[in-house]
Amino acid sequence: MNIIVAVTGSIACYKAFDLVRGLTKLKHNVRVVLTQGALDFIKPEIFKHLGADYVYLPQDDHNPTKEMFNGLEHDQVLHIALARWAQKVVIAPLSANTLNKLGHGLADDLLSCLFLALKPEVSVLLFPAMNPAMWDNAIVKKNRETLSSLPLTYMHSTMSGEMICGENGDGKLASVEEMLTLIQSFEHKALQKKVLITTGATIAPIDPVRFVTNASSGETGYWLAVEALRLGYQVHLVGAKYSTSKIDLLIDHPRVLIDRVATTQEMFETVTASFKDASAYISSAAIGDIAFHTSASKLKKDQLSGSLPFEKSQDILKHLLSLRSSEQTMIGFAAETDLSVTTLDKKWNDKPVDLLIGTKVGFNQGFGDTAPEYIFYRGNQNIVFQGTLTKEQLAHKILESIRHDQTHSLHV
Repeated sequence: MNIIVAVTGSIACYKAFDLVRGLTKLKHNVRVVLTQGALDFIKPEIFKHLGADYVYLPQDDHNPTKEMFNGLEHDQVLHIALARWAQKVVIAPLSANTLNKLGHGLADDLLSCLFLALKPEVSVLLFPAMNPAMWDNAIVKKNRETLSSLPLTYMHSTMSGEMICGENGDGKLASVEEMLTLIQSFEHKALQKKVLITTGATIAPIDPVRFVTNASSGETGYWLAVEALRLGYQVHLVGAKYSTSKIDLLIDHPRVLIDRVATTQEMFETVTASFKDASAYISSAAIGDIAFHTSASKLKKDQLSGSLPFEKSQDILKHLLSLRSSEQTMIGFAAETDLSVTTLDKKWNDKPVDLLIGTKVGFNQGFGDTAPEYIFYRGNQNIVFQGTLTKEQLAHKILESIRHDQTHSLHV
């Protein structure tokens, strides 16, 4: 993909180095556009060493050389040539000055002229960085709203923390990891299809301070959401309360709805309400299958007996299978200490999903592993994949399976 990374005047400019390096490692073609303010903080030559195809200075639009047009279709006006080359524009950091300039439609340097010359199908991702008072200023807020209202223009929230000036508050530039994740999530055109994903471990409360749960981090669901977004899907991510904070990296994404739930019952109610208009459901959550008779107050030690009364909790996947339409794709997970074909077949016969993902768990195995072994099972002794995968690779294979099934309308 052809990506323009524009860097404006901010002390956070240094993060743009790692951003450009990350994008080039992902095999994107990157050209860098600097504003005059950015030149007060960084040296342009560094971007070339990090893999950028070319680095443009603010005055280059007035005195372009032939070299500047290498690889571009147009060879007359530089800001038009770059606007036609770009498939995506990322401005990071976006200073208060440039934010207000773009919001007012000014065109007095290469970046602002390029911004106005973009075609409607080019997505623009804005990652602001400024002092908290500037971020909260009424003029800045108005221009943030103006830019956010533009088609395919995404304004990311700032992070909170201590600024270089010593003040605390909102205004810090997003992390490089967060920016790279979001950039990848805008890789394809938006689809009118929704993927519903559950992730993380639900809890079974015993009393207001104690509960039973498992060690699932919820990271699988995070990568599933990222991959679904990359392919253009709308995503409803229902994450358990204590799942990885990585989920929150996606909270401002225009195609993501994130709900946090605690108990299995809460997850049941949330996904049931959202299921009807989902084209695919991925049950990657480690859902607790027991529910205690919860005490309203903390149990004292002398009240604890050798057993606690409990009952089975709602079987969410089985319930949704009873509601599914023929157009919906269903993906289930089975975390088992005995990961045999017999075990998977029994699971699949009980809940015949389109694809069952089996993984082995134990005291020191499964949850938290960076690359566990998985089995992809389609029922009737049909193993379609077996091997180790990172969670990112797993997400890619699952979403490819969903796309294949929906394209060919194959359901087991």
